[in-house]
Amino acid sequence: MPTIASLFVVPVNDLPAIVAAGSDGLLETLERHGREIEDAYFWSGDNLLVMIQHLWRSKGISLFSVAHQREERSLNDESGTKAVLIIGAEHKELLPKLDPSTHDLASLTAGLVAWGVAPTEARVAVRDGLALLHQQIATLPDASVLVLHVA
Repeated sequence: MPTIASLFVVPVNDLPAIVAAGSDGLLETLERHGREIEDAYFWSGDNLLVMIQHLWRSKGISLFSVAHQREERSLNDESGTKAVLIIGAEHKELLPKLDPSTHDLASLTAGLVAWGVAPTEARVAVRDGLALLHQQIATLPDASVLVLHVA
């Protein structure tokens, strides 16, 4: 069953309420406290996760939170979702590394192809994923985080 990647811009002060919601109320709480980025990623959420994992393992680009590590761990431990990432101001330093124009998309695409995605779809999914992350991190308001929810 395909997964969906949902992205929400959430005030940092609302993270405790989001964590307290647990897996049953996670999406509803994100919708109540945050602003969903509409039509952000048209591909399977798994494609985005595979690309993020490849960025981390092969390129040393980590989108895991240091500033909100406890909250991120709690959301992942308790949720029945595939993954929840909290991306914040600490990740703005990664913008040059997330710029799609600076990547050889072949290595990132190869990760998706190995996972079973058609090469033409994989190229577009990787380009779209990098562009999405770059744009959303670049425009992230102060005192806010981007919560990536894949389920």
